Amino acid sequence: MESQNNNDCRPSVRGEIKKARNSGYDLHSSLFEFIDNACDTDCHHIKIEIKEKMEQGVKKLCKIIISDDFELGIGESAFHKIFSWTFERDRQNHDIGEYGTGFKCASVNIANCLSVYTFDAVGQKYRKALADWDEMEEMNRWDPKILEINEEFYRDYHPFTRGTSFVLENLRHEFFQNQKTPYLLAENLYYNIGYHYKYYLQKYDYKEICIKGIYSEGKMEKVLSCKHKDCFYFYFDYSLHTIQSKIFVYKDQANFYNFFIQKSVNFRIELVEFVEKRKNGNSHLKCTEVSHRILASMTLIDEILLKSCIYAHDENTILSYGNVDVIQNNRIVGRDICFRRPRNDTMAEYIRHEIHFESKNLNQIMGIQFNKKSHLTDNDLCYSMEYLQTYHERELIRLANKPVEVIDPEPVVASQVIEIPKIQDSQSDLLEALVEKLQSQSIQEPPIIPECEQELELQPTSLQTPIAVREYNVEPAMVATEEEARSKRKNFSLETKLQIIKKQVCRDSDFDFLLHDEILPLDYDHIEDRTNNSEDNCQALCVISHAIKTRKPNIYKKITNDKESFIINLLNCLTSSKIFLKMYREGKVGILSIEDVPLSSGIFFKN
Repeated sequence: MESQNNNDCRPSVRGEIKKARNSGYDLHSSLFEFIDNACDTDCHHIKIEIKEKMEQGVKKLCKIIISDDFELGIGESAFHKIFSWTFERDRQNHDIGEYGTGFKCASVNIANCLSVYTFDAVGQKYRKALADWDEMEEMNRWDPKILEINEEFYRDYHPFTRGTSFVLENLRHEFFQNQKTPYLLAENLYYNIGYHYKYYLQKYDYKEICIKGIYSEGKMEKVLSCKHKDCFYFYFDYSLHTIQSKIFVYKDQANFYNFFIQKSVNFRIELVEFVEKRKNGNSHLKCTEVSHRILASMTLIDEILLKSCIYAHDENTILSYGNVDVIQNNRIVGRDICFRRPRNDTMAEYIRHEIHFESKNLNQIMGIQFNKKSHLTDNDLCYSMEYLQTYHERELIRLANKPVEVIDPEPVVASQVIEIPKIQDSQSDLLEALVEKLQSQSIQEPPIIPECEQELELQPTSLQTPIAVREYNVEPAMVATEEEARSKRKNFSLETKLQIIKKQVCRDSDFDFLLHDEILPLDYDHIEDRTNNSEDNCQALCVISHAIKTRKPNIYKKITNDKESFIINLLNCLTSSKIFLKMYREGKVGILSIEDVPLSSGIFFKN
């Protein structure tokens, strides 16, 4: 054993391992470290395999293997350096890794032995590194044993033709839970990886993560990728209303951080100031406007985006309760955080918040620790986020409870009915058809006004006295009869709206359009009786369908009888845009094959 001199100030291996095992890692965050390293490479596939063996008639976990298919592998010089407990390399802002200590800390928490198998594509060599943490701790040795191996030995542990595999052996079973139900390990890992990496896999749609193990439904492996969107839940895809604001992070000349907010409803820059803590645990905050001239003397570090939505709840999804996810570079680093005391009503159960930022300079003030977890403390940034969270929740609840304004359709005269012009073979034909329609309307004779109405028009009236009152000689308060009161439109409740949007899976009731709050918003429509606000009489329509049905019911009846022609004509109108045609000619618009078209998307995508 190599003894350490009492005067030696260098850290010991035993001390580093002890510190790593008490640094807040759990099973999922430990395995995330290996996934993060693979994500920072240009690999396309990541595979996690959970292996078991029989011991005295009982199945026990024996190995966990994390593999990637990065074609270059790990070079000879880097193969030694990666085992440094503070590995330094040139890191880009979009890289997930930051401190260079991740997989070492993670591996000593999960296992007592780590083996790394790689194929060095540059040197055309197969290598293995063995880190027996118990032996290295005993010998106070920092470097693992590195060996050259043959391809056959490499294939025993690596599922791809190229790349690297990390094999965790001699597992520390006190670090695991629920050993009597081993399928829970693979199942929980599958859902946790899917939640934390859903935005990453959405951005890099060519990548996938496979988790191989025992699942409750009998499957042996599941795949997470953008091609299998049913494994992700994006709250904002089911949003009824969305609101977002920004926080600008500036550094002044004295190197102090300053935080300014900009709400979505205006362009004012404001400063949030802390006043006091209330008895309920929330902060009393006040907001004051700041001149843009003050910012001119400061340096902008980064922008933080706070997005909030009120969404249609799915019965298979846990309610949000107004919680916040912190997302850095498309990776969730903080989950289910809340800056304020949860609202004591059911409305907040359907509200979700997300914080997006990129700069690694914000890691400290955002509370991002080296185990990729976020623990925010009370500071000016936290107060700004608490203020915006409160503001967003109030705005979302106001929007959700806001009645939908509907213009009553005017009675349509037969001569006023306009047929929808069919899309012609050329733009000139279409223009000619439209001009012909307009000309036919302009030469129509003016409608004949009855004599009684002519007399009413010519008769001088008082602005304070309605004509109807004078004609029937009744008091103004008596104009609204009981029949009119009964025919007054009744709005739908929030619960009815949520059930309808869930029932229709965010799609238009008549034409099956995908409803999207930022692209194709929706309106809630009474199917028949306007006074009946029950769920059976409610449907969600896109704003296009609802506008045509409300304002031009005859035309709406015609297009619903021939939906296929309407869809084709609508697509032709959209794709006739000069912007679209320019993108199409430049090859910026791609078209999916019919087998690859998901229900939640369309056939076009941007290259």
